[in-house]
Amino acid sequence: MILDQLVLTNVGVFAGRHEIRLTPPSSKKPVTLIGGLNGSGKTTILEAILFALYGPLARAVSGRAGSYDAYLRQLIHTSATPGDSARVELHFHAYREGTRYDYEVSRYWRITERTTPDSLSVYVNGRYDKALTERWAEHVEAFMPRGIAELFFFDGEKIETLAELDNARAMLRTVIGALLGLDLVDRLDADLTVMERKYRTAKAPDDVQQRIQAQRARVNALNQAEDRASQQRAAAVNRLERSAKLLHEREERYRLEGGELFERQEELRRHNKHLKDRLADIDGRLRDIAADSGPFLLVEPLLAAVVDRAELEVAAAEEHRLADVLAGRDSTIVTQLRQLRARASIVDAIDEYLAKERAQRMARADLSPIVNLDEDQAAHARNLLSHRLPEIATDVRRLVEQRNNTLAELEDTERHLAAVPTAETIAELRAARDEALAAHTRAQHELDHIDAALTEARTARESADKEYGKLLNHVADSTLEAEDALRLLDHTQRARTTLSRFRLEAVRRHLARIEQHVLRSLQQLLRKSDLIGALTIDPETFTVELQRGDGTPLSARQLSAGERQLLAVALLWGLAQASGRPLPVVIDTPLGRLDGQHRTHLVERYFPHASHQVILLSTDQEIDETAWQRLKPAIGHTYYLHHPRGVKGTTIENGYFW
Repeated sequence: MILDQLVLTNVGVFAGRHEIRLTPPSSKKPVTLIGGLNGSGKTTILEAILFALYGPLARAVSGRAGSYDAYLRQLIHTSATPGDSARVELHFHAYREGTRYDYEVSRYWRITERTTPDSLSVYVNGRYDKALTERWAEHVEAFMPRGIAELFFFDGEKIETLAELDNARAMLRTVIGALLGLDLVDRLDADLTVMERKYRTAKAPDDVQQRIQAQRARVNALNQAEDRASQQRAAAVNRLERSAKLLHEREERYRLEGGELFERQEELRRHNKHLKDRLADIDGRLRDIAADSGPFLLVEPLLAAVVDRAELEVAAAEEHRLADVLAGRDSTIVTQLRQLRARASIVDAIDEYLAKERAQRMARADLSPIVNLDEDQAAHARNLLSHRLPEIATDVRRLVEQRNNTLAELEDTERHLAAVPTAETIAELRAARDEALAAHTRAQHELDHIDAALTEARTARESADKEYGKLLNHVADSTLEAEDALRLLDHTQRARTTLSRFRLEAVRRHLARIEQHVLRSLQQLLRKSDLIGALTIDPETFTVELQRGDGTPLSARQLSAGERQLLAVALLWGLAQASGRPLPVVIDTPLGRLDGQHRTHLVERYFPHASHQVILLSTDQEIDETAWQRLKPAIGHTYYLHHPRGVKGTTIENGYFW
C-alpha cells in the first residue's frame, strides 16, 4: 500500500483546500518530512489519514469523549458556521494478485444547526464504486485491520506511553491477538456462553419457564421495535442523501450560473478598483524611468561603443600633452649634454632614443576626436553603463512583470464581473436552492427524531437483555443440580478451558518469531549494541523481560528514558515486521525526549528503513538541522506547515525549516 495524496478542505487549522503529495519518488527516498511548529496541524494530518480510512471507527474518534457528531464539529475549521462543509480525501494504491488498484476515499460533512451529517464515497481506478462504498468498513479491514493500525500510525505520546512497559502489555495482547486471528477464539467462547444460557433455560421449572418466556417475548418485541426504528432510520438516511444530492446539484447549478459571483460582486468591484490603482502606480513608475535614463537601455551597445571611444580619445589627448612636455624636456637634456661636451656619439644616440619615444607617443595620440567627451564626462558615461543601467534594467523587468501579473488579474476580475448575472436571472435559481436547503434541513430533523427514537428503543432492549440475563442466571442456580445440566455445563466449561489453552499455545508458538523481530529492531536502534542480549514476552501476561549480553536479567528501570523509548519503538517496529503487511508508517512528533546519540540512531537506522513509505510530522526541535542533514538522502518530499501568528489558518508550503 502506498499513500499518494491527502487533500484537506476546511479541516482543523487548514482553511480552504490543501493538497499534500505523498508518493515516494523512488525506493531509496521513502521519507516524506512535514515540518511545523506546535499547533500548526501536524496531528490533524495523522488523524485525517486514519479518519479517511476508518471514519467513526478511527482511533481519534473512538478514543474521545463525546459523540461522533461532536467530533465532526470539532474537526472542521474553527471559523466554520452552520452551512459550511469540510472534506478529507485520501488517494492511495495497493496491489491484489499482481494488479494495481488506485483508491480514492472521500469523507464529506457539513455543519447544520443541530447535527453534522457526513457521507462517504469510494472510487476505484477513477470510477465511483457504490458496492465498495457501502461495505468499505469491511474492505479496509482486509488490507489494514484496525487492530494493527497502531503499529503503523502513531505519535510521540504513544512511544512515551509504551516506554513504561506496564502500559505495553495491553497493546501487545491486542495487537498479537489481531495478528494471529485469535478474535475468532474469543467469539467461539462467547457462543459457548450463549449455549449454556439456552440449556439452563430448558431445565427451568414451569413457573420460571413462564417468566423466562414472558421476558423473552418482551426482548423479542423490543428487538422488533429496534429493527423497525433501524429500518425507519435507513429510509430517513436515504431521504437525507437524496435531499443532499438535490441540494448539491442545485448549489452547483447556482454556482455555474454565476450565483457565487452575484454574491461577490461588491468584493469583485473593490478588487477591480484596487488593481486599476496598482496598474496606474506601476505605469507612473515606468514613465518616471523613461523620463530619466531608461531610454539608454534601447541603445546600450551603442552607448558602450561611445564610452570605449571616449576613453580612447581621453587617453590620446593625455598622450599628446605628455609628448609636448617630453619634447621640451628632451631638448633641454640634449642641450645640457652638448654644453658638457659629452661624446657626440652618445649625445646623438640619446637624442635618437628620445625622439623615437616621442614619435611612439605621438603615434598613440594620433586619434581624430569623434565623441569629444572630457575625462569627467567619460567617467560619468562609464558609471551609467556599468552600474546605473543594470539597476534600471532590473527595476524595469520587475515592474513589467508586476504589470503583466496585475493586467492578468485585472482581466480575470473584469471577466468575472462581466459574468455576474442580473438579480432577476439569479432569483429563480436562488429560490430553487433555498427550497432544496429547506428540504434537506427537514430530512435532517426527521433523521434526528428517528435517531432519538432508535436510541430509546436500543436502551429499552438492552435493559430487557440485562433483566433476561439475570433471570437466566437465577435459573442456572436452581438447575445446576440436574445431572444433564451439570454434564453439559462441564463440557462447555471444558471447551472454554481448551479454547483458553489453545489461545495460549497459539500465542506461545508465534512469540519466538515476534521476539526475534523486536530484538533485532532494538539492537539496531540502541547505541550499546551489546546492552541487551535477549528479549522475551510472557504469553499469558504479555510482560516484556530483558536480559543482558551475559544472560543476567535486566530491569526496564535500569534503562535510561531514551533507551526505554527506543524499546517502545522497537516493539512497534518488530510487530509491524512480524505482521508481514507492506503498509506505510506515519509518525507524529517522533523523537520525544531522546538524547543526541539516540536521535541519531533513530534518524539513521529507523526512519529510512521503517517501511517502504514513511511520513514524519516533526517540529524544528525534533528533526533539527543536524538530523535533517542526516536524513536528507532518504527524503523524497518536504513540506512546511506555515501558521503565522494571529492568522486562523495554516498553509502548506514546499520545503522544510531550512
